[in-house]
Amino acid sequence: MAGGGKAKIPYVGYASPQTPQVRHHLRTQLGEFLRKQRGDATLSQFARKLGISDSTLQRLEIGQQNITIDTLEGILARLKCAIEDVFGGGRK
Repeated sequence: MAGGGKAKIPYVGYASPQTPQVRHHLRTQLGEFLRKQRGDATLSQFARKLGISDSTLQRLEIGQQNITIDTLEGILARLKCAIEDVFGGGRK
């Protein structure tokens, strides 16, 4: 770097103190949605329908599993649902 100074790295965003609570809330919402959608189906039956393992479904339902956007989109496509069905339609 010219002038011998330190390179300035832009600061992009920040970790909000609310981040853990938001993550927990979103995982809880997804878990409740999946349990409701499963109905009377067994864990294995529903996991097979969603294209995920039984253990992944179990952890998602109890809010202990993170999920990628790709996996979430796949699950929603198989359920013929929109993301708004899981997390609501936005702020009012």
